[in-house]
Amino acid sequence: MRFAEVGEVFSREVTLTAEAIADFARSCGDDNPLHRDAAFAAATRFGGVIACGPHHASLFMGLAA
Repeated sequence: MRFAEVGEVFSREVTLTAEAIADFARSCGDDNPLHRDAAFAAATRFGGVIACGPHHASLFMGLAA
């Protein structure tokens, strides 16, 4: 088994669709319209649909694993 070394850099590029964001949020029980309602989300400071925190965290954990 190989372990990470100090100074190593890890990266991954992920493209999330609005449908994938809504599906993940729904599976977590997060019904915030920022994750599923394009019209609502467009009127916020984010300017569009955003992924929920657990979605980001799961991607980070997958990268670290």
